[in-house]
Amino acid sequence: MRMLRPLVLAGTVLLALAPASAQAQEARRFTDSWFWGAKGGLMTFWTPRVNHAPAPLIGVDMLITKRYAALYLAADQAFFKENSIYPVYDTQSLSTDSTTLVPVGNAEAQIRNMRRYTAALMVFPREYAIFRPYAGIGFSLNQINKVSNTGGATGDLQQESLNEFKSGTMPIVILGAQGQVGRVSVFGQGSIIPSRSDFLISGRSTYFIEGGIRYNVGPARERVR
Repeated sequence: MRMLRPLVLAGTVLLALAPASAQAQEARRFTDSWFWGAKGGLMTFWTPRVNHAPAPLIGVDMLITKRYAALYLAADQAFFKENSIYPVYDTQSLSTDSTTLVPVGNAEAQIRNMRRYTAALMVFPREYAIFRPYAGIGFSLNQINKVSNTGGATGDLQQESLNEFKSGTMPIVILGAQGQVGRVSVFGQGSIIPSRSDFLISGRSTYFIEGGIRYNVGPARERVR
């Protein structure tokens, strides 16, 4: 939450400084525009061996807006604690034909860091002065940067199985708000992805809290003069 306090303060200042007569102009600067942004935040995840683990993240995103909707694209990198790789239990391994999964004994693995790529459709239903709340739904591709077999079953087959569980595509739900003055916007948002049994982060759903700045780089289409 400390990371978001400066953004809340910045949004309050923007609201105080923005004259009411500028709202129509701000609406034009939002509709049919390209926004590029930078963000930071916190990821919270679970595994069968770790509960409520925090991981800071940084990323970039892009909005291609219409009046009440937008296409959202983003890429993030989450950093697990340095020198403290989180263990999980994997209870499956590839069979010899590499096409099916068969249960084997417990094997302890360790995971380090995660990348997330997101695509979502966003809805901006209303404006409140310079602020626009939004909601979105889409898909998130999540990739563990590194996984190592550290105990239990060993060998190339087990490592191959672990590598199969390094990535997974999940649905994602996003809720947030954006405040805009001129071409500059500040935003805060939260998102959630569900658990999957064939992904190494599978204890519970994974949560993200993020905040950052977006800049309107120009129109997304040629406007009629």
